[in-house]
Amino acid sequence: MNTSSSVSFGLKSYLKMKPLYSLLSGVTFLTFFFGTAIYIVEYYNSNLVKIMNGYSYWSINSMIAFAEIYNSFWLVLITMTTVGYGDLYPTNYFGRVLAIISCIFGTFFLSLLVVFLNNVITFDELEKTVNNILKSFYMGFI
Repeated sequence: MNTSSSVSFGLKSYLKMKPLYSLLSGVTFLTFFFGTAIYIVEYYNSNLVKIMNGYSYWSINSMIAFAEIYNSFWLVLITMTTVGYGDLYPTNYFGRVLAIISCIFGTFFLSLLVVFLNNVITFDELEKTVNNILKSFYMGFI
């Protein structure tokens, strides 16, 4: 059939067969990955800044905000969906870069969700024919 059997073909086939599961698993993986990375960068970097430079407002604010890893997961989910409440935000540069990368990946996954939902509700040719017959049948009664 003139098709190469590569990893991308297998991924495309799986995305075509189960789009919702693949998107949910991708978003879950990215949330845990970026959430853990931001937690490590923000919380532990704040502790290092506190130890090396003494107490500062930014290090204490970041330590309080990112004391729980769930706050990092919340930050990544809000960033990936581009809502951005502003209640949590990264305070150092590497945390900000991670937040930007998670926003780009989130935008990608949300656009895939829109494409897959559009493909799910789009009629094929046989369904279009049946829908047109049913519409003409019901329009005769109105």
